[in-house]
Amino acid sequence: MSRLTFDVDENLAPAILRSEDPQGGRLKRHLTPARVAELDLSDDVIVSGYVASDHEVFGLFSQVDAFCYPLEEGLTARRASVLTCVQTGRPVIATGPALADEFDHHLRFKELIDRGAIVLVARGSDDDVYADRIISALNWPSVQVPFDFDGWWQDTVRAIKAQL
Repeated sequence: MSRLTFDVDENLAPAILRSEDPQGGRLKRHLTPARVAELDLSDDVIVSGYVASDHEVFGLFSQVDAFCYPLEEGLTARRASVLTCVQTGRPVIATGPALADEFDHHLRFKELIDRGAIVLVARGSDDDVYADRIISALNWPSVQVPFDFDGWWQDTVRAIKAQL
């Protein structure tokens, strides 16, 4: 049987999914320890809650096969956690942005989407679509994108200066 690990923040979203056999289970949203017990999945699902240290976060990330962000508002450039997940080289699946031009001003974020490091799912899609996209993404070659931290900061400074 598959073992799924969900790392859930205090708002209960997004979930980080790990599955030994991605076809063995269906994506579940907003899992709490009580809900896991109610579904009799305690032997197969871990809800870890808040993780405080960078060391522990990246240790957990090294065990994750895919990251999934089913976002009601759609992906925005304000989602730094998505960028952190991209750095692992593992698939990041997220709800598409509400606005078609969301990333026109943020070319580095747009490049991550264009190169397949971030895989978008149409807004309003059901869990089966997310699950299918996760399974598909796990079969694609890993997308290792060099992360230019200085360049991202320079972009931020330029954007702020343009508003002043």
